[in-house]
Amino acid sequence: MAFPGGAPVSVPGPPRRAARVLETVDDAEGLYVAVERCPLCNSTRRRLTCAKCVRSGHFTYFEGRDTERFSDKKERLSHLKMKWAEFQKQITKAIEGKMIAAQLKWKIMSCQMRIEQLKETICKGNEAITKHAESLPKSKEENQRLYRRAHRHLKKKEKIQQHICTLGDLVEEKNNNLRSYHAELADRKS
Repeated sequence: MAFPGGAPVSVPGPPRRAARVLETVDDAEGLYVAVERCPLCNSTRRRLTCAKCVRSGHFTYFEGRDTERFSDKKERLSHLKMKWAEFQKQITKAIEGKMIAAQLKWKIMSCQMRIEQLKETICKGNEAITKHAESLPKSKEENQRLYRRAHRHLKKKEKIQQHICTLGDLVEEKNNNLRSYHAELADRKS
């Protein structure tokens, strides 16, 4: 606040007292310029506008370029800030929703990839099973053939062992015969 002479007013003390002094200064200013009135409240408090009108926000541009009062602008600004905060919340929710959707899409894609890998593994397993199923009869035939062959070899082995036993008996018999013959010959010579 300023005096009509232009000197600034500094009021020491608590703020309430300073506000009262400013009001009285405004009232005093009205005394200096009695002809000029506040265009808002039509009082003779101060040049152009009074302090009460300025504090309550009831003032506009004097050139007439904007007829909206400051208090209306302030109210509109607070309303726009509230709308902006609501939009921010909506945007945040939308972004969170999109992030969740993206995470779910990624999980779905990874699950689909796993499913495809499992399908490929199952197909390869089935192919291996069919391949082994086809080779199983051949393996059974081969095993049976080898079993029969082994059985034949076992019989041959038994026959050979019997033959060896009989030959061994014959050899022993021949050896006994030769010993007895040698013993007879030795007896005849003596």
